[in-house]
Amino acid sequence: MITPTPYGTWPSSITPERLAGDSVKLSSVNCDGDTVYWLESRSDNNGRPALVRRTAGGPARPVLASTFALMTGVHEYGGGAYGVRDGVVVFSNFPDARLWRFGPGDTEPVAITPAATLTHKARYADIQVYPDLGVVLAVRENHLTSTREPLNEIVEIPLYGDNPDPGTVITPASDFVSGPSLSPDRSRLAWVAWDHPDMPWDTSRVQVAAYHRGSMISGRTVVAGGPDEAAGQPRWLPDGRLVFVSDRTGWSNLYLFNDDEVEPLHPLDAEFAAPQWSLGMASFAVLDERTIACHWSEAGTARLGVLDTDTRELRDLGLDIADATHLAAGAGRIVAVLAFHDRPSAVTSLDPVDGRTVDLQRAGPAPTAPVSRAQPVEWVTTDNEICHGYFYPPAGERQTEAPQAPPPPLLVNVHGGPTAAALPAYSLHAQFWTSRGFALLDVNYRGSSGYGRAYREKLRGNWGLVDVADCVSGALSLADGGQVDRHRIAIRGSSAGGYTVLRALSTTETFAAGASHFGVADLELLAKDTHKFESSYLDGLIGPYPRAAATFRERSPLHNAAEITAPILLLQGLEDKVVPPNQAQAMVHAIEERGGTVELVEFADEGHGFRFASSIKRTYEAELSFYLDVFDLQPEPGGRRSVF
Repeated sequence: MITPTPYGTWPSSITPERLAGDSVKLSSVNCDGDTVYWLESRSDNNGRPALVRRTAGGPARPVLASTFALMTGVHEYGGGAYGVRDGVVVFSNFPDARLWRFGPGDTEPVAITPAATLTHKARYADIQVYPDLGVVLAVRENHLTSTREPLNEIVEIPLYGDNPDPGTVITPASDFVSGPSLSPDRSRLAWVAWDHPDMPWDTSRVQVAAYHRGSMISGRTVVAGGPDEAAGQPRWLPDGRLVFVSDRTGWSNLYLFNDDEVEPLHPLDAEFAAPQWSLGMASFAVLDERTIACHWSEAGTARLGVLDTDTRELRDLGLDIADATHLAAGAGRIVAVLAFHDRPSAVTSLDPVDGRTVDLQRAGPAPTAPVSRAQPVEWVTTDNEICHGYFYPPAGERQTEAPQAPPPPLLVNVHGGPTAAALPAYSLHAQFWTSRGFALLDVNYRGSSGYGRAYREKLRGNWGLVDVADCVSGALSLADGGQVDRHRIAIRGSSAGGYTVLRALSTTETFAAGASHFGVADLELLAKDTHKFESSYLDGLIGPYPRAAATFRERSPLHNAAEITAPILLLQGLEDKVVPPNQAQAMVHAIEERGGTVELVEFADEGHGFRFASSIKRTYEAELSFYLDVFDLQPEPGGRRSVF
């Protein structure tokens, strides 16, 4: 008789080294005729994004020398780091923050914006290239020593010329702008604007105005957006009609602006766009004069289809996908980054008629071992509402692994944001845990995106309350059903998810341990020491600061460290500008002062999210060792397996 190996100690081919070496991120797809461009970020190249191009029938090849890194620091989250049209590429190079041109006739990239100075440093994003006009439009984030906050502006920059030019401001002042786009006849500009204290998913405006090359726009019209309406992603059809996304009905749907009229294209209780955390987002793309390709999420299920803007018919292509992002279109085909349930994501080309697909580049090899596929779950919260999530049961690589008593330990995974969502997509990082015999629960607590505006706004004023309650009730619902071990439940999360981890450990006794990756410990410090994009974010999640200072202190884990009795692991980048490292260091001091158990692993040269292969490897080594110790699991004799 074979004695089963205990849950959590199963042998797995998914090692920390493999996670670090196999980590590839695909993003920012653009089509230029029948040529497809995208960005690839590899952890074994320190996460440096490289521009890749594939011509019709040809192989995928890098476009630029490896010394360039196509990233932008606008809003700290970046996005929209390059644009291309008629073979001309303009990109933001992260090390110097300048815009560079590379196109026909250029033997090497040419800088078209000036170098930074001690008093003036500009960042650029949402880059749109117009070779026919000889200009580039972009969002410029101007960091000046003379202003308290950087200035966010839409600027026009000469594409050609003898001297680098920082750009001419062409739109009136707003706290934030995104998505500049010129109409096909180049007579009108569409863009998105919003102001403090709103986030772009709270209130944002799609605006249209007459465009005048080299000078300020005129005749501005607010097409959509305002109090309790978020609008974005303006895209022009070839005939001059404008398509955009708005959540005016409580769901992010597609709308058409034509002849000063706004009409819904296909009303549906579904989300056709995700919150705009980064620039350059594209949840739909223009295919031809009347047709757009679009992605939507309906009741937690991802769809990809084609919408006829004349008949308003929406046709689902019937793909079994977990998500579709970075949509583009060219030469009659749809190209997007598709996420799947049982294999790594891919840059995929699709036939809009029959939905047949061709993968142009895959993020990794297809798995050869059993895959734990996400199972949608719902449960009733403590105040009798419904919460959503995805459950991943253990999936061992050996046929001898079998159900046993007690049931498996559970890791409750809390997504970041917090205005974001966990998706049921294949992830080698999730399989790292399930292949070892851990169960995993991804919680889309109330406040998550993807389930409509009303569900998302349940977190308003309640961060640190309903997210914690939903993680607790989700874990206990699985334990009550016998699917996991009630006494071996840990909670883990990054950034805002890390805050929920710390908050859960300081206010509940459900979890035996927790791991916080660059999580928020002191809300007051965050309110005082964060970047412009999120500087008013907490107004909606907690309350206006400093008027709500007492609530900030009450919900800060740092001020409740004495209540933490479970062991905790903290992982922190020392160059993090979103959640500064002083928060993790203060948390360690507070827990140790009260006799608690805490481990801090710091990473030099890492920011908000770890990019280096060595950091990713060390992170998973540390976290696995931590759980083995806490749950008293030893895959081999010899005592503690620790990296501390």
